[in-house]
Amino acid sequence: MSPPAPTDPGPVRTVAPARIDLAGGTLDIWPLYLLVPGAVTVNLAVSRLARASVALRRDGRIRLRSRDTGDRVQQNLRDRVWDGDALPLLREIVEVFRPAVGFDLSTRSAVPPGSGLGGSSALAVAVLRALSIALEVPLSRDEILPLARDVEAKVIGVPTGLQDHFAAAYGGLSALHLRPGAPEREVVPGGADPLTRRLLLVLVGASRLSARTNWAMLRGAVDGDPEIRERFLEIAAAAREMRSALLGRDIDRAAAAMQREYRARRG
Repeated sequence: MSPPAPTDPGPVRTVAPARIDLAGGTLDIWPLYLLVPGAVTVNLAVSRLARASVALRRDGRIRLRSRDTGDRVQQNLRDRVWDGDALPLLREIVEVFRPAVGFDLSTRSAVPPGSGLGGSSALAVAVLRALSIALEVPLSRDEILPLARDVEAKVIGVPTGLQDHFAAAYGGLSALHLRPGAPEREVVPGGADPLTRRLLLVLVGASRLSARTNWAMLRGAVDGDPEIRERFLEIAAAAREMRSALLGRDIDRAAAAMQREYRARRG
């Protein structure tokens, strides 16, 4: 983007939430939702936050640090060569901006790696927002979403979905209607209180790379596997049922929709 050198507003700090996927996950990956009629994803942002902090420097250096892993990398603006291979997601996000000024960027996340809560997506959204403010490159939430999605896909090497970034950027309880052109976010009215009183989020300690699992499922659908296509139709139907139940504040019906979706996904 090569923005002009910004003024120094002082340290910029941002946060973005992770999410739990209530129904319709995987459907949010392009082009799968174009192959499954009525594709909807329902998710809920949770109070597990990714944090980013940016402070400008005057010495022409960019320094990146993860407070969770202790990894650090840096580069000089004159040569733009990183001094290591650590923190690939942060490095790729910096390259989006092609900054003309140095800065310190540090991150911290309350989302355990491999927990399946969209932690890397939340981190990407928080970092993009912090850098857009600090470097004075105005980016709306709708502009941050595709950037976060594409940078993530570039780093992990497989397609990524949309739902994690929507939850990180907007929060709340949402249904994403996955239509051609652009998804439409529907805020489920009434808040999440009736739902959260009945939910327990548990970390079991087993790491998972959901993006590669999703890619295997997506590949089967694109290849025309009839059983996988049928499972995705059932997942979409369960997600629509989940949306309808939550709109009606019927938590027992929502629980049944979650079980229906889980059975289809296990297949």
